[in-house]
Amino acid sequence: MKFVTGGTIVQEITADGRVRDIVTHRNRTKEEEEVERREEVIRNLPEFKRERNEGHSLAEQLQTREAEQAEEEKNAPKEYNVHTIDEDEYEHYQSLEESERKKARTRVTEETSDVAAFENERKLYQKDASIRPAQDPLVSMQQQARERAAARARAEPTVTERLRGRVLVRPQQVTNALPQAANPAGDGGNGNLVNYASDSDE
Repeated sequence: MKFVTGGTIVQEITADGRVRDIVTHRNRTKEEEEVERREEVIRNLPEFKRERNEGHSLAEQLQTREAEQAEEEKNAPKEYNVHTIDEDEYEHYQSLEESERKKARTRVTEETSDVAAFENERKLYQKDASIRPAQDPLVSMQQQARERAAARARAEPTVTERLRGRVLVRPQQVTNALPQAANPAGDGGNGNLVNYASDSDE
């Protein structure tokens, strides 16, 4: 037998017929506290718990734990809530969809009108460009530079023309070069051109 607390109790009956308990506690000594602590340790051992039917076997503990987990899962809030749409929401969504369609239609009509306007402008520009030539100063400068280079190339003899003897002679040298060219074997000329500067260093 175990006494949890020590003290005296006095019962008192009041005038209205109620019973009142007055408990006076007794202070325990250190020896009594030590004895009680040892008894508590022994009482908490598993074999004594089983005898008092307080402890449960491992299978019973697992079973109760699974039942608690199932109960928690059942009581947990669901992740996906199904929401039904009423008429007001349906009309709202319908109006939003109609406004999106209207925006798309206006965008398409604006794009087609812009493309048509661009095509008209391009055709007009092409007609104007075919009527009057382009007067771009950069293009005209490039054309003039090409023409000057072509004229210089025509004026100067090429290397193959020099080797064949086809040389355009300047007007000062025409009088000296013509008799020599007509008579290649005369006066020790050995058939060579007179007053002609050769490309070779010999």
